[in-house]
Amino acid sequence: MTRTPVQQDPIGVPVEDKVALLLAANEAALKTPGVRFANSGLALLREEKTLATTDGTLVTQTFVRVGPSFTVTAIGDGDFQSYTEEMAPRGSGWEYITSLDMVGNAPKWAALAAEKLTARSVDVGRYDLILDPTNLWLTIHESVGHATELDRARGYEANYAGTTFVAPPEKMLGKLKYGSRLMNIRADRTQKDSLSRCAWDDEGVAADQWLLIKDGVFQDYQTVRDQALAIASLNGVKHSHVSPISARPSRSRQGW
Repeated sequence: MTRTPVQQDPIGVPVEDKVALLLAANEAALKTPGVRFANSGLALLREEKTLATTDGTLVTQTFVRVGPSFTVTAIGDGDFQSYTEEMAPRGSGWEYITSLDMVGNAPKWAALAAEKLTARSVDVGRYDLILDPTNLWLTIHESVGHATELDRARGYEANYAGTTFVAPPEKMLGKLKYGSRLMNIRADRTQKDSLSRCAWDDEGVAADQWLLIKDGVFQDYQTVRDQALAIASLNGVKHSHVSPISARPSRSRQGW
């Protein structure tokens, strides 16, 4: 039996304390001139999962996850603008929520919405653009996550998210150039505080980590048990491993 290591189980925190935190954050935001609406929330999960198979697997895992949210809207001069603070969900406990200091940061977040009311439009031209790392979440999910699922590469899946350009395996593994030599993407089911952290996946295989892309070159697929051996002669891996970066990797929802 394993459990997400947390300092304080969020489910055990009194509802009154949770509501008080959110109301205090909203109240702090509404003190900002021009801000008329504030909306905050908490998605808290404690999931107990037991897997028993005829192969002899019998494991129980308890997952704890927290997901805070905060959005404010400012109104003025016949216009309205909103700002949502990006607070990533985590496989953590209540200590993560308190570390965010939602009440203390609410005025700063609210001010960003108010500033948007007077921000001028961008003039036509060429500019240097700085992307926040969060901008790549969905890009990686689609272009690497789904694309490196072995069932797509072998033609077994197309209905959900389409097929893949990373096929056939014998022409892709160790050969396909995904990006520059600076590009490295690691699949990791063991990372602390991640949503996908587990001891065993949904097929009873021990969680691990491996490189999908190294120095810009494709290294390995996401696999399930009934397909892993199909490419063992190509990648030298004789067990399956399912990545956290795809919401529906290889026919099995893992860790999301």
